[in-house]
Amino acid sequence: MKRILAMTAMAALMMGADEKNYQAALSMIDSKEYSEALAKLRAEIASASSRADAAMYWSAYAQNKLGERATALQLIADMQAKFGKSSWMGDAKALQLEINQASGKKISPEEQADEDLKLMAIQGLMNAEPERSIPMLEQILASQKSMRLKKQALFVLSQSGSAKAIESVGRIAKANGNPEMQKLAIHNLGIGGRKNGAMLEEVYKSGADASVKKEVLHSYMIMGDKERLAALAKDEQDEALRLQAIHWLGVSGGKEALAQLYPGESTVKAKKEVLNALFIGGGAKELVQVARGEKDAALKKEAVRWLSMMNSKESSDYMMEILK
Repeated sequence: MKRILAMTAMAALMMGADEKNYQAALSMIDSKEYSEALAKLRAEIASASSRADAAMYWSAYAQNKLGERATALQLIADMQAKFGKSSWMGDAKALQLEINQASGKKISPEEQADEDLKLMAIQGLMNAEPERSIPMLEQILASQKSMRLKKQALFVLSQSGSAKAIESVGRIAKANGNPEMQKLAIHNLGIGGRKNGAMLEEVYKSGADASVKKEVLHSYMIMGDKERLAALAKDEQDEALRLQAIHWLGVSGGKEALAQLYPGESTVKAKKEVLNALFIGGGAKELVQVARGEKDAALKKEAVRWLSMMNSKESSDYMMEILK
């Protein structure tokens, strides 16, 4: 009995050492100390610990980072032979595909059974052969594939510099068959920058409902398109959308446009939204101008309230001025 307990204690001690060794290797990889990490990972593999499959994957990862692509690929092949059913094989196959693409090897997306690997292969084709990869991505988007995969495909299209790819994203942004994908397409166009402003304007004017238009306004803010936001803040007939445009104009830092907008506003609600937007946009100088010229006591008080929360010379000077 004592011998059994001693053996159990030794096994527990060894498992603790293995875990410590493995975690130390991961920490080294995180610090880009790949050679040092490899020494510990090799010990894990040699000891046939419960972490051996994970250690083989991270060894291949580290070898690739060190520029040893052939060694990394051999490790992945060995891992497939020894641990073909490991939960780490998905990561290993993705790494294998990444290494092959980086080596200049042409990878056929059609040959990839796994959805994520197929998408990775298509993404690798985007720069070299967009005319081939864009239809593949469009096919995924039109299919019954999972929403997760469709979102990834849409992101890949959005990140492409190809005009044809952006047109494809624009069609989804205008369509109303899937509201979730439509709004995501609009958001991705915003991330793409001001070059997509005209396309988003088409979406806004295409008879979209209010929720879609609000997404466009948000995308204008993301791309910093103060001109389009200012135009809608001035001319949009729907009050809720106009107030939203005013808000995002403030977030975008459109202080001058907001100051010009304020005198023409006819409702207290809109004027308050402009004051709030000026505060958000750091428009202390503009708020002081409004406060000095405002005749309505409640609105003047509102402007002063926002100024009191701003840390700027203009707001401090004005506070001293009204305290005299």
